[in-house]
Parts: sequence; structure tokens; C-alpha cells
Amino acid sequence: DRHNEGYGLNVEVIKRLAAPDTLLITVDCGISSVDEVAFAKQNGMDVIVTDHHNLPEQLPNCIIINPKIESEYGFDQLCGAGVAFKVSQALLGIEEADEFVDLASIATIADIVPDLIELI
Repeated sequence: DRHNEGYGLNVEVIKRLAAPDTLLITVDCGISSVDEVAFAKQNGMDVIVTDHHNLPEQLPNCIIINPKIESEYGFDQLCGAGVAFKVSQALLGIEEADEFVDLASIATIADIVPDLIELI
């Protein structure tokens, strides 16, 4: 809850999730959460960070899906929901994931991606 817990990962939420859950997947946050990812891993969780923000000097020690990391995709201006949508395409297949393209489209318009705005 962004209003009560702030933006991004936080240790208190990870504590609540760690006991029953073993996989933590972030959407649109986590690229700078080095300590929080380490805490999650120390508590038995595997972590996957999906994010579109610029890369900090130190990355968390986990799987990271971010178009700003050199990849074959070739377009580094996706918003967080766009990155999550691409992950859903990889997991579900393109046709099945296309059921959610409207949500990814609305989120792309609503998100503030300065470089993307400059392209328009």
C-alpha cells in the first residue's frame, strides 16, 4: 500500500510474506532495493525484480528484468506495466497474454516515462 507503506520494497512487508511465500516478484520497483532483496533472500525467498527505472550503481543480487539492461529486445523505454506485460507474454505465450494488452496500454499512458514522452 503506497499510502501506508511507501513506494518500493520494505522489510516489514517482506517479513509478513516470507514465511508462507518463497517467491517475490516486483513490478515497477526493486532495481535499487539491494538491502531489501538481500533480506528477502536471507528469509528463504527467491526474488525477481521487474523494473524500468534507470540502473543504480549497485544492483540487487537477484534475477532482474529491465529493458535498460543490455538485451536483444532493443527498446528500453517500456513502463513498469510494459515490462510486466512482456514477462506475461514469455510465460503465457503471446496470444494468451494479449488478453491483458488493454491494461498494459492504459498503464503505459498513465505512467510517467520521460524518455517515452520525448519520443511522442
